[in-house]
Amino acid sequence: MQSKLDNVVALLRSVAATDGLLIHGVDLRLCIDGVPDAAASDVGAILAVYPTGVLPTDKFKFRSDMYYEAYEKEDMRRAVNAALKPSGPFHVVLSHIAIERADVTPPTTPLARAEGSFATLLVVHSSSVAGGGDVAATLDTVTTTSTLEATSYFAYYNDCTVAKTPITRGTRVMLVFDLVYNDPTQLHRSRPMSLAAQYAELQALMTPTRQAHSLYAVPLCDHYDDDDGLDFDELPVRDMQLIERLLAADCVDVALVFAKEPEPAPGRHRTDSNNNNNSDFSAHDRDAILNLLEGHGLHGAGLFGDEHDDDEDDESDGEDEDDDDDDSEDGNDDDDDDAIADDDMSNDDDIDDPNDDGDEDEDDEDGDSEDDDEDPLAAMYDDARPQHIIEYVFPPSSPTLPKVFHDMLLHKPVLRRLKRTAPLGVFISPSAPTPLIVFWPVHHRLRLLGFRAALAQLGALVSGTSKDLYGYASVLAFANAVVDMVGRAADVGLLHDNRNMPDVVALGRLLLRFGNVQLLQNVVGHAMDLVDFTFAGDALRALIVDMIQSVGWEPLYLSLQMLLSKPSAELKDLVSGAALITSLLPIAQPFMYECIQGCYFTLLAQLVQLQEDDCLGDDEVDLLVDLLRIETHVASDLVTSDGAGAFLGDRLPVGILQTIASFAKPVELSTLVTTILPTTFDPIDAIAAAVVRLQDELPAAALQPYLTLVETTVASTLGRKKSTNEHDPSAWAYCLALLVDTASFPSALQQFVDVAAPSIVLSTLQSFLTHSSVPPSTATAMADNIVRAVATVCELPFDATPYDPEALHDAIVDAWNALDKLGHGSSHGPAIVDAVLAFWATVPHEKRMTVAMDVVAKWFLKATSRDVMRPVVVAVVPVLDGFVATLPRPRPPSWALTSFNLPCACAQCSSVLAFARDPSQGIFQIPDGHTCLHFHGLIERRDPFQDIEVRYPMNGGLALYKDKAQAVRDYKEAHDVLQAMHAMLPPTTNRPAKRQRRNQ
Repeated sequence: MQSKLDNVVALLRSVAATDGLLIHGVDLRLCIDGVPDAAASDVGAILAVYPTGVLPTDKFKFRSDMYYEAYEKEDMRRAVNAALKPSGPFHVVLSHIAIERADVTPPTTPLARAEGSFATLLVVHSSSVAGGGDVAATLDTVTTTSTLEATSYFAYYNDCTVAKTPITRGTRVMLVFDLVYNDPTQLHRSRPMSLAAQYAELQALMTPTRQAHSLYAVPLCDHYDDDDGLDFDELPVRDMQLIERLLAADCVDVALVFAKEPEPAPGRHRTDSNNNNNSDFSAHDRDAILNLLEGHGLHGAGLFGDEHDDDEDDESDGEDEDDDDDDSEDGNDDDDDDAIADDDMSNDDDIDDPNDDGDEDEDDEDGDSEDDDEDPLAAMYDDARPQHIIEYVFPPSSPTLPKVFHDMLLHKPVLRRLKRTAPLGVFISPSAPTPLIVFWPVHHRLRLLGFRAALAQLGALVSGTSKDLYGYASVLAFANAVVDMVGRAADVGLLHDNRNMPDVVALGRLLLRFGNVQLLQNVVGHAMDLVDFTFAGDALRALIVDMIQSVGWEPLYLSLQMLLSKPSAELKDLVSGAALITSLLPIAQPFMYECIQGCYFTLLAQLVQLQEDDCLGDDEVDLLVDLLRIETHVASDLVTSDGAGAFLGDRLPVGILQTIASFAKPVELSTLVTTILPTTFDPIDAIAAAVVRLQDELPAAALQPYLTLVETTVASTLGRKKSTNEHDPSAWAYCLALLVDTASFPSALQQFVDVAAPSIVLSTLQSFLTHSSVPPSTATAMADNIVRAVATVCELPFDATPYDPEALHDAIVDAWNALDKLGHGSSHGPAIVDAVLAFWATVPHEKRMTVAMDVVAKWFLKATSRDVMRPVVVAVVPVLDGFVATLPRPRPPSWALTSFNLPCACAQCSSVLAFARDPSQGIFQIPDGHTCLHFHGLIERRDPFQDIEVRYPMNGGLALYKDKAQAVRDYKEAHDVLQAMHAMLPPTTNRPAKRQRRNQ
């Protein structure tokens, strides 16, 4: 659409580039046949020889080639081009000189038109006319009149009808030129091109629903410098012409605006100057925010809580905010209803392709891809913030907008510019506002107003408390405009700085009350997107179920198919699709089976096209669990007692029904899992966990093929050490859970312990024991293996291997927790303590503080049975005493951020707001789970809050940090952990370090 709109707007404003008007001899110093040289300037003498007032070109010659002053010649050329809009380069051919007075009326059209002639140009050399002599040119219903005063000019197309009023007094001398196209063999216009085609195309571009962009900006064609503000009277002619024609198309609103890049916000306080964790990760990254919501954190914070990660600033904006293309402008001929040029039209530039008459659509007819006209300098714009509108005026001729829209343009970002550069040689100060013509589809006025205001007014219309339609034709038209605000492609959120996000759940609930089926279909099929389910999955699934319960599944069936069939390269979206279908399984409506089967087949078709990728765990497991649920339902519920089965369920044998369905089914689930996407649905990383989750829910026969696949894969993988270590410990834990009740479990467990890396063994066993139990005999053997694994981790001295405190900490904590779950903490715990002490003995003195803080202190805080740890505590306390005693006490700032506001009053946003205004709370943790759409919109922006930093802990969720909050927490937790350690030591060694009063 972008390049098509570029061309339409260019055609509505621009002129064709043509050759200059090479007009010779306008000083009229002539040699005239039959007239003495002394009388060549005597009109009476000339008329005595040529009484008709016509001097043909073969009857005179110029004494020299003289020109008008340069600016006059340039004005004439511009005016002819601007009004006539020739369809190609042309030249001028002098036909004759016409001398007029009251008794002489010579022709003012060429005596003989050349091939390729399209218009006539009259250049007045001198005039003493004091009455009459006006010339009027008419084309269709448009007439333009000129008095043809001295040194003026007048041009008109050959298709015009020309009439003159007689001269009553005075004399006028004119040069009559034929305007001729350079290439007469080409098909050229001899009348202005109609604007009807451009108006129709603009309407076709601006009136459809579901548009991605709402507000378009066009830079002015000439420099505009008006210190008094915006004034239409100061606009270049072609810019004013563009505004008038945009309005004439009757599909857009138009305004003249000043836009300026907003002042940068004051520097945000970082939480700690000594914290190298500038975890300012921009959640514009789609995977980042989805990972955040699904439990895969990106950044950590805190000394003893969530772990720190290295700096990982994402500098990509993810927004295509400016398509200010600098490409050559193809198809930029204007078309105009004005057929006549006179000296009023003198301010137009000459910028366009002379070989384009604007009749050809130069866009790819197969699609509207914007890649075809991608700006080669787009990378320069990516880092620039969009300009925001700071002032605007509506054209005097524009329709009156409803009052509610009067202030809607203020502070809106200019996200979409049509390709157009500033005039050459004009250097605008970066601090000066940029004048722009902006326009937007009338249908999308509500987008500029904002979603919350639009939804509130729709609610008032539905309830009958208001009848104000804001200029829309009906409540239904208003509601459709609100539906068009919602969708992943729409720019509504960006127009409002992500502080007024469209809420498809709130809209759907309101339209459910309204009861219009068409609107419900549009919401499900067009406004919803599977990625929306990541933020509000439970609410959206409940909404769709309620819609089906209200209007039935059949009216919504095609909309559900559209929702599930939207192209997606993201596995997360298909996870949401499977969860949606699963939520429909309990619905008991006649032949509901047909809806579920159709949706399932659509989802399978999407999965077949999914690009194979490594299995990361949770998403693949969730997807497979729901696919198995749906597959089992489709296979077993063809005939039901409540009538919700297949339409032919009680009319044909089940075998025949299954055969018929197999023709429509894109692929068998087992084939998809084992053949098409075997890596995505890895037997160890995905299938094992899915089977464990469904063991108590689905029939054993439905799971048996997958259980057999897991057992086979486990047996073959354990024979290869490298392959064993490539799988996630939590996946191995599910594999062991599947085998725990089998006779092969002890041998499989021992083989795993012998082959896998010690850290993987410890993490696996800790995870396995979280949801499984083992007999006492196996528990003892498992505890022995845990101790051996820890000893292996700690057996190398500190300097013999690259030191990884996090890996060492995780291994020790996993082992400690596993022993507790086995009930062997007291019996085998001392062996772990001994292994840690042996490692501690190899740590150089200058490195002991790091090991004490990063490994032992964190282990101590997480341990449930601390008494066994006493020997380690005794060893590290002296080191911690020295470190803590030197810690400066940070001075907490005032944490009451009274100016902090959020655009939503939901429970989550309210809790964040309460945290921001709490003077004593510096850190706020938001766990994984549902995230408010409006809050997500804010944190998706880079540096969303001036005084609060957003971090993404490694263990999921997100954390909000105020200034110096981490330093305050580190200081407090360091003292608290040391105090807890001293509490378990004998009195002789129990001497807590004094807190230093030195402030930071």
